[in-house]
Order: sequence, then structure tokens, then C-alpha cells
Amino acid sequence: MLPDSGRTDAAAAELKEDESMGTLSELNRRAHRMGIIDVKLFAVSALFLGLLIAKLFPDVLALNSWLLALLSIASAVHPLMVLSRRDA
Repeated sequence: MLPDSGRTDAAAAELKEDESMGTLSELNRRAHRMGIIDVKLFAVSALFLGLLIAKLFPDVLALNSWLLALLSIASAVHPLMVLSRRDA
């Protein structure tokens, strides 16, 4: 045991490893705990946030529909590539 910490050496090493982990690695680790329901609820939340922004800033709705479609497709490219990738 380490003095004054109440932790074993293994627990202290694990804590140090967790502290050295980057922010993206930590978010990735947390995201893997989410199920399909959580992911879909998050998507619905983003949809409602978009509606709120459109309600608060009506000029956003004046944008060209083709521009919005292009941005939607561009935003979906990476997730679709990750989804369709086969791990070796």
C-alpha cells in the first residue's frame, strides 16, 4: 500500500494510467458503454436542438435547401465509412 493514500500499487498504477489517457480516448471509452437506445436518443436530442436553433434564428431556414442537403451528406460520410469498415 502507498502511504496515506489507502490504495494498492495496482490501483495507483491504474489511476496514473487513467490520468495520462487523452480526452478523446476517455470519450471513446465512455461511448463504448452506450447501447443502441442511447445512441438513438442522442440523435433525437440533436434533432430537437436543431429545431430549437431554427426557431431562435429563423434566418437559418432561409439557407438554400441544396446546401443543407450537401452539409447533411458531408456530415454522414465518416460515420458511414466507420460503420461499413470490416476489421481485419
